[in-house]
Amino acid sequence: MNFTLIKGRFYVVGYSPDGDSIKFKADNPQLWNTFETENRAELDKNLAEENGIVQLRLQGVDAFETHYSPENPPTPKNLKLEPRAAIKKPDAGEHKQPKRIAIEATNAFLRLLGVESVTWKTWGKNSWVNTAKIRRDGAVVEIKEKHGDAIPGYIVTNDAEKNGRPISWVFAGTTRAEDGKILTTEMLAAGLDVSANYQLLKQGLVYPYFFMTLPAKLRSKLAEAAQIAQREAAAQLEQFKGQPIPETFSNLWLYDRAAHGIEIDDLKRITDDFGIYPYLFRKIVKLWYATQMRRYWNALSTNTDVAVQYDTRIDLTKLFEDGNPYLFVISDQDFVRLSEILRVDKGRLTLNKYPYDLVFLS
Repeated sequence: MNFTLIKGRFYVVGYSPDGDSIKFKADNPQLWNTFETENRAELDKNLAEENGIVQLRLQGVDAFETHYSPENPPTPKNLKLEPRAAIKKPDAGEHKQPKRIAIEATNAFLRLLGVESVTWKTWGKNSWVNTAKIRRDGAVVEIKEKHGDAIPGYIVTNDAEKNGRPISWVFAGTTRAEDGKILTTEMLAAGLDVSANYQLLKQGLVYPYFFMTLPAKLRSKLAEAAQIAQREAAAQLEQFKGQPIPETFSNLWLYDRAAHGIEIDDLKRITDDFGIYPYLFRKIVKLWYATQMRRYWNALSTNTDVAVQYDTRIDLTKLFEDGNPYLFVISDQDFVRLSEILRVDKGRLTLNKYPYDLVFLS
């Protein structure tokens, strides 16, 4: 498998970077045409919207969600009633995981790119970087103007995901390699440990998130980084020996208890109380919203206008109703259904394989 190295600039001021995505503009926009992707139309649309500046999605990693909104579940085919004003449709909302690790993942990502610190501005539900202090020519400068940052760096990519975001390996600074250089899997693997993807996993600030399109040599390098962070967390837990973990420690493996089993009976358990694999977070939030929508549809099917009572309770026994996909378990070298490694016992959820051991098929 081959990849294209693309030099360019990263942008944060006026945007909302997080632990696994950031804005980027290629120095040579023609290089976006050097690889094939099934999502070419979406990628081209994104490139055209803002003069070539496009949102990247980091390859192989998944950061805590900071504003996840579930899609509407399919409307029942036999429901042909019109909405009624007296019956309010539930709000999908924007859901976040515990923010401390999410914030540290964003900050660490930006520091890897040379951004010392940022300030944020919020208006309504939207937040963006208002100012950024950036290392430039041996000094730290404060940038307030949108597009005034233009942080030098480069990416390696060969595909775009369904929303048109290039799936990228992100690197800070400059490289002697020529712009547009074609890299083999072996060439990329040799330098992967200096990528932001690898470093964020090694620091325990993001989870590994693998798909079948990721070559095994690259996947193994990322799994190695995640396991380094996990071993460090285990040593720290032994040091604390049941004492409260200081808030200055942000390694997510210190807090992830999914392998030991966690009780989830309310949405607040995963938004406020503890961290969980973002894939599972999204699946549980979708389950919650589908439950609220069923109450809404049931109300519409009646002849009364009684207000629907929505709540944040979760019934994990219905977790696989929206799908029970196949995954590949690396350690077993076998395909399994999600329900075979994710045990649900009433309100208790246990993940029997670590995320770095799982490969999603799609």
